[in-house]
Amino acid sequence: TNNLTAAMALSDETTNRIILPGGELRLPDRDILGEEVQKFFAGYRTEFSIFGVAGVAEDGSLLEFNSAEVQARVQIRENSQVSILVLDQTKFGRLAPAFGENIQDPDHVILDQRPDPSFDPMLDALGDRLIITERRENAD
Repeated sequence: TNNLTAAMALSDETTNRIILPGGELRLPDRDILGEEVQKFFAGYRTEFSIFGVAGVAEDGSLLEFNSAEVQARVQIRENSQVSILVLDQTKFGRLAPAFGENIQDPDHVILDQRPDPSFDPMLDALGDRLIITERRENAD
């Protein structure tokens, strides 16, 4: 991973092997970005990649706040057997200047709930690759 928060969460399971790239630590997101990150991920193939994005445009473009984030995400996705985009409904229509790839590119898209109905055709095109989680209230 190139995210320190994700690395720390994964470290709770002591059998996980966690490898971090070098590069510039971007705060407050705790992402490591830069050319070193791209080279790092180019040297690994993974079974799964799980990633988020800053936003999703109306045409399905995946958006980030800078091109280094796009390059890291693309490299991670391309070198995995199964890619999983995880996002919440607030990302739809959220603007960010850098773009790369499309919501149709990941193998699976996991979403907390459906966004504005204007995005329905885009999401419906994903078919069974779209997973919408259900929020469960505490049964107590």
